[in-house]
Amino acid sequence: MKLSCLILGDFLFGETLYEDYLGFLKNHFEIYYNCDLKFPDLIIGWGSGCFTLLENINKLNDKVLMLISPYLDFDMFFKWIYNDNNWRKKYLFLSGIDNERYLKVDIDYSFLLGKKLFLSEMNLYNNKTYIIYGNENKLVPIEYGLKLGLLLNGTSFHLIEDAGFSPFYDKCDEFRKIVEEFVINENF
Repeated sequence: MKLSCLILGDFLFGETLYEDYLGFLKNHFEIYYNCDLKFPDLIIGWGSGCFTLLENINKLNDKVLMLISPYLDFDMFFKWIYNDNNWRKKYLFLSGIDNERYLKVDIDYSFLLGKKLFLSEMNLYNNKTYIIYGNENKLVPIEYGLKLGLLLNGTSFHLIEDAGFSPFYDKCDEFRKIVEEFVINENF
């Protein structure tokens, strides 16, 4: 029986962006995009997908979590979407995704505007958490990941050289190695 994995994230991109990433995960996990957070063995959040995960972290004790480029303040990055006619190009530039074909035109971020995430006491949350960042991330400051590492008990922080907001896209082999060596081998 395969393990289960829930993926939450900035799914404004077509599956071609995730092709290698998903293919790799499907070798180890049954993939879900919508299920009860208490069900899967592994929960992966990417960008805005980390919001749902972190908002519910007090209900996820003893879960294995992987946070890829997590936001703490969505407004800081995306209020300009409604004020900038060139937001698609700006997002592509900042995210490091170099091909506009991955971007869906009809994406609606309105449900995320006004959201800020506040985690209270340090080491209050008991999850095995893996935070993965690219050192070239122009969209989410690395300080966010480091701050989360201090707040979450049981955190392992991984920095991928020459990768940006989407390290699984930029440096697929390095990302895979981290997931296999740390997330899978340490927990499953």
